[in-house]
Amino acid sequence: MLPRNPRAFRLSWLCLAVLLALLLWHSWYGPDIWNHLYLGGEVLRTRSAQPPDPLLLRQPHYLNIYWLFQLVVLGAHGLAGVSGVTLLFAAVWFVTFALWARTARAFEHPGAGLPLALLSVLVCQTRFEERPEAVSWLFLALFVRVLSRPQSYGESSPAPLTGREILALGISQALWANVHGYFVLGPVLAALGLVTLPAPWAASRSARKRLLFLLVALLLCTLLTPFGIRTWGSVWELSGLLRSMRFAIEELNPPLGPYLGLWTIQLFWLVWGATGLAAAWALIRRRGQWFAVGLALAGLLLSATSLRNVPLLVVLCAPLWGVVLPALEGPKRGGGWIKAAAAASALASLLLAGWTVQGGLHRSLRSSARFGVEPYDHVYPGRFLEYLRRSGFSGRIFNHPRDGGFLEFHHVRARLYGDSRFADPGPAREYFEALSSPQSFLTLHARLKFDAVLLDLSSGQDALLQLLRLADWSLAYADLHRAFLVNLRSPGGSTAPVESPVFYAGQDLSVRQEGISAIRWAFALARLERAESLLLLLRQLSAARQVPSPVLEHALAYGIRTGNREILRAAADLYPRMLALSAEDARAVERLKAAAPAPD
Repeated sequence: MLPRNPRAFRLSWLCLAVLLALLLWHSWYGPDIWNHLYLGGEVLRTRSAQPPDPLLLRQPHYLNIYWLFQLVVLGAHGLAGVSGVTLLFAAVWFVTFALWARTARAFEHPGAGLPLALLSVLVCQTRFEERPEAVSWLFLALFVRVLSRPQSYGESSPAPLTGREILALGISQALWANVHGYFVLGPVLAALGLVTLPAPWAASRSARKRLLFLLVALLLCTLLTPFGIRTWGSVWELSGLLRSMRFAIEELNPPLGPYLGLWTIQLFWLVWGATGLAAAWALIRRRGQWFAVGLALAGLLLSATSLRNVPLLVVLCAPLWGVVLPALEGPKRGGGWIKAAAAASALASLLLAGWTVQGGLHRSLRSSARFGVEPYDHVYPGRFLEYLRRSGFSGRIFNHPRDGGFLEFHHVRARLYGDSRFADPGPAREYFEALSSPQSFLTLHARLKFDAVLLDLSSGQDALLQLLRLADWSLAYADLHRAFLVNLRSPGGSTAPVESPVFYAGQDLSVRQEGISAIRWAFALARLERAESLLLLLRQLSAARQVPSPVLEHALAYGIRTGNREILRAAADLYPRMLALSAEDARAVERLKAAAPAPD
């Protein structure tokens, strides 16, 4: 029989740890982290967990239950900036996976445990974002680890929780209630542990008493917040909001449909199916595993209903794998297959690590992230922030939620409409409709009288560029991903300085998110009959190494329709560096090029 952790296995675990570290060292792309940093600063400044809300969007039911999380990430940012916050979240995920591995007994049974751990890391990679939910996975993994021990993996005499364990869970619950709304899962897990303790009753009497005491203590600990019982009410209201906003918020949709084109989601469903088989096996072949099976069924159900809940498949199913992994190795323990599985896991981890560093992994997932903490230009409006500081603009801006938190944190003088905080379904639904529909925006504008609109073309807001057809609106600023339209009839908008658009500033247009903004600009400017701006776009793109084929397609179609030979000549000059997105796109450009009149 092999010793528990021979050097070969430790090396395999180290390779997996390297992969995890590299996956976590990625650029920020989520909208929430910036408004949490901003609110953390406001909590410090006002000495209140619920600081005043300066946004134009009014949501009376918003309760800042994340205030402790905000202070922690603000402290990390103060110490080391973006890198400090990234390292903080990396530590959270490392501890989460360490707890998972011990609960699943992956360290004890590396033959099956290492491949399962690798798959689990890849499954959770989808949610490696800087968000408070990451801390919830840590607390959840801790609760699962501690509460699975009294179950004794099916033995008839469960060991009661110790006083130290009860104290640790109580403190964790109090912290959790001030971090994220998933704190409600703490008492739920304790209740599940209570009702699933193995028989006979007499043998588990002490364990039951302690679990009952724990359940009461956890419920009381959830009230140790600045908001008391209102924290529970806020979670209930947020759950209603999430149900009503599934159509608009991507992460609330199940991991189906277009997500099935992502190989990590395919791995998720592979692990999901294997976990379902493991749960069926535990029900049929084993007794006294109700806690593990109950958690696994909850993990299967919840992870399949929402993309944001994908990590629940990993965290909640750890006790089940703690039952299954020993059975998988069984009498084969000590065989060569265990070393082969460890070596294969290590090799796969190193290959994936190399793929991550050179950028292929994130591109394969069509992710806005990349290796390294600095974000792409399209993610946050850094260039526009410089414009605001130069101009001193202080009017009322309708903006995309992604941009709101970033601009808030950097203390712009302007009044912003919203950020990614949502609590009231009605205002949130009106916000999302106005983001993409010119008519819905004008309805909102009639009530709030915006001085300007900041559009994010990388998020598909090109429809709102149609406002430029109206005499009231003018383009004051533009870069590859943002357009700033000012209202000429408002005092604030009419005084905003106008800068010449810089549609291209050295971005790599072969990156999907970068190229799509260039395509949207070409489409919108052609549709708006802005010949001078379209020509400027084409001339600036002449500095790009590659230009997506739809840019040429829109330009050539416009040039042929209007007879604009300058635009036809500029489009033809870009043809040698055309990046064909498909064979059909290439043929469409060829047909248009052939139909265009010969240049003078």
